Amino acid sequence: GQTMNPSTEDILKQIQKTPAEIVYVLPNNKNIIMAAQQCVDLVEDKKVIVLPAKTVPQGISAMIAVNPDGDEAENTAAMEEAMSLVTTMEVTYAARDSEFDGQAIHAGDYLLLVDNQLFGTEKDLHTALDKLAQASKERAGEFISIFYGEGVDPDQAEQALALGYGDLVALGRPMLADPDFPNKAKEGALIRPCMGCNQGCLAGTFFDKPVQCLVNPVCGREETLKFPRTAEPKRILVVGGGPAGLETALRAAWRGHQVTLW
Repeated sequence: GQTMNPSTEDILKQIQKTPAEIVYVLPNNKNIIMAAQQCVDLVEDKKVIVLPAKTVPQGISAMIAVNPDGDEAENTAAMEEAMSLVTTMEVTYAARDSEFDGQAIHAGDYLLLVDNQLFGTEKDLHTALDKLAQASKERAGEFISIFYGEGVDPDQAEQALALGYGDLVALGRPMLADPDFPNKAKEGALIRPCMGCNQGCLAGTFFDKPVQCLVNPVCGREETLKFPRTAEPKRILVVGGGPAGLETALRAAWRGHQVTLW
């Protein structure tokens, strides 16, 4: 990605772990394509095909196009076509003052990117979304998906849908932090937020570790960490309100115990 680029060795490890004769690699970022392509000649017992996806939506569209019963040529063609039909629009913000393509950019400005190219800057988020929505109409897009992550709350996502900026909202890392996110958003309940740290989810995969989450200790352990309701409620005192103490108190309360947190 923009900040955590896997090396050829990292990609090679994942290819070798994949139990398949043909392995498709979707870099989803232009900075990773070259590293991925180097793996093609380094693997002897598998055929490696690198499709130069430059954005995550391109990669997702390519995967959706896969036919499990299709052959290599058919799937490769379908995935390449799916990628070619995707326009990726992104909204981010400037961390500092700068200049790009003759445009003055100020810290805090919203940056509008279309297929990784600067499309414009705005001070207001809704104005930025309006501009991208209009651009998508001009490109005759049939379906608009909105992917949002850390830093965006459900109300903002719902408002984006209500204003016609997209047809679908998709979640990534926030679902690891709180798998009940959609239900809680519907009920107006408190959602455990993703911190955007990448430590347990993304970084762990580079070291052959299972997916985890720093704010959700159950993530990746759903089958081993279960918390059934107790038949014998007890009074429990938890001393210490740090992350471990809070989680202990929460799980004990879920099981039906009467918990006091000091």
